[in-house]
Amino acid sequence: MTHPPIRRFTAFGHSFDMILIEGGAFRRGMEKGDPDYWGVEQPVRRVTVPAFYLGRLPVTQAFWQAVTRETPAYFSGEQRPVEQVSWDAARSFAEKIRQKTD
Repeated sequence: MTHPPIRRFTAFGHSFDMILIEGGAFRRGMEKGDPDYWGVEQPVRRVTVPAFYLGRLPVTQAFWQAVTRETPAYFSGEQRPVEQVSWDAARSFAEKIRQKTD
């Protein structure tokens, strides 16, 4: 399936571009004979990552607030990147965006 290299979305009154990151495969881990082996990199296995889209720019505080109704940033400013958010909050934000753009 061919994906467009850049997609524009609008959600919660904000437009944003997403850039296609091509999928691929790589070997993860190391063999015992490798000079950089530390003893925790086994087993060596093939990992396949599907193609996905990544935001072209950081999420602004204005966009974050429009989606979550929260303002967690220490360095305030509507056009500044949002910060001071947890992994769970970021995943929740992404899920809300996904629901509005599917």
